[in-house]
Amino acid sequence: RRNEPSDREKEKRRETCRKKWNLKKKPEAMRVSAFSRSTDRAQHRGDDQKETGETKET
Repeated sequence: RRNEPSDREKEKRRETCRKKWNLKKKPEAMRVSAFSRSTDRAQHRGDDQKETGETKET
């Protein structure tokens, strides 16, 4: 009998597959979401508020 991978491992593998598939399907959407996430992070920090404001307007 093969030993089955744990649920966590299965979930992790499924997640990576989903990420790869999404990346393949629409890279521009992934890029946009990553970009917005980084700008949000900068805003929360309060460091580059000027920069984030400029990027939002463009």
